[in-house]
Amino acid sequence: MKLGKSLVIIFVLASLFRNDPCVSASATIVSPNGGEILCPGDGFIIDVSFKDISFSDLRLNYSPDSGNTWLPMYLNSHVVDEHGILIMYAYEWIVPYMPSDDCLLKVSDRQNNELDISDSTFTIASFENDTTYTDEYGVRYTLALDKSNYTPNDTVKMLYEIRYPGVSSIVLKFGSTQEYDFWSTNWRWSKGKMFFQILQDKSIGGQNQYLIYSTSRPRHFSSYLSHIFGHFI
Repeated sequence: MKLGKSLVIIFVLASLFRNDPCVSASATIVSPNGGEILCPGDGFIIDVSFKDISFSDLRLNYSPDSGNTWLPMYLNSHVVDEHGILIMYAYEWIVPYMPSDDCLLKVSDRQNNELDISDSTFTIASFENDTTYTDEYGVRYTLALDKSNYTPNDTVKMLYEIRYPGVSSIVLKFGSTQEYDFWSTNWRWSKGKMFFQILQDKSIGGQNQYLIYSTSRPRHFSSYLSHIFGHFI
């Protein structure tokens, strides 16, 4: 699978409602079902077919360690229409910075009854250059670059993640609609962009919930290695 391509998680709608409570629900993972490579910061298609269960009753978890630990997946939901007709429900999962060759996906129902698990492991790729800082509250900040060194024509992929492994939740307060920035010695992501000066809060729950920001840009600036930073405003 080609890295760096933004995709969405798509579920083909087999049944909106369970009409017969005696019928056993079923779900089958189509992708990732083993062997895929997911790039942190990108979206990825998770294709799950299901029967005799409503879309809203599906629960997804992923494991970075072959099923020893299961973590929740934080998804952005979308409704996809074609010519005004509902054809499928979709979720977008932004892949976390959790590099591992031993990842699995699990689908369960609302009662946490397991419906399916990936047939074999898939990979969340690692970046060549990353640094992590953990503050006094246990919040972990990670800045990562896809390479350690760049030539003048390379594309630079930058990623910044904030993760909270605690049980409770934390609240981040921002002074505007700008939540982050990336910059190098002669380039800044926010330059020329407009942000509203509105106070806003963003909550991060426990259980390793995360926020992740990423961007890519052609490296047309000078041939020496530039310093690139991630920053929460």
